[in-house]
Amino acid sequence: FSVFEATEGYFALCQTSAVALPENASQCMETMSSWRELLCRAPPLPPDCAGHVLCHNELGSTNFLVRKPRSIKEELQIRFVDFEFAALGDRFFDLANLSRLNGFSDEDDVLLLKMYFGRFEDTHMVRLQLLKAVGDLYEALRIMAMGPAIAEGAYDCARVLGGPGSTAAAAGTALDGERVSGTVENPVEKLAEGSSAASAEDESRAVDPLDSGKNAPEVPGVPRWVEGLPPAVRGRVAECFGRFERKAGSAEYTAYLQQGLSK
Repeated sequence: FSVFEATEGYFALCQTSAVALPENASQCMETMSSWRELLCRAPPLPPDCAGHVLCHNELGSTNFLVRKPRSIKEELQIRFVDFEFAALGDRFFDLANLSRLNGFSDEDDVLLLKMYFGRFEDTHMVRLQLLKAVGDLYEALRIMAMGPAIAEGAYDCARVLGGPGSTAAAAGTALDGERVSGTVENPVEKLAEGSSAASAEDESRAVDPLDSGKNAPEVPGVPRWVEGLPPAVRGRVAECFGRFERKAGSAEYTAYLQQGLSK
């Protein structure tokens, strides 16, 4: 699975299906392609980071089964469900999607990378942030391409919209069949209980200059081009596309990627 190829496919489907697109959609696609070239020209990754691995590709909170500890001898248990989009792919995209769909902050991203790789490296953070941005464009175009199916009830809107703090039947079901009350908690925060917080040095290095710890900026208004979509998804599409658009149009962000991936 390549998020770049998938995004290009959904963009082409939107065009052939006469789906209303933002005026700068083609420009955004060109920017995404240029970012892909940055990844291709970057120095080779070490063996423990390179190559394809089995990825879930949709690790939103509605795809978690959570069982809380019932005694001090037990640990928090998390299982993943719904492997509809699972495939061999880039581990950095799977990690980026986990972060993006659950509203992780920069500090959470630092901790996530440390827990996964056993260390923190600037280039890992830059790759993660780049793929989080591309993931936003991918999600926006995927929902737009699926618009008619969503309107006919053939697509699970709740799963697409699953994000920070969402509650769904799958996410609220414990491993032994009992309900877990409340919303799904941030699994990285729970797994990291008792661990020291990321150092100030790590937190300040290689962070996304446009995020500053905020992964879900408010959408000032729903643009006209989403009016043809089902009302339930208009806000999410505008939010995802707007987030990508903001980064794609920033010279500072491009410089951040170029510098971070050249190391």
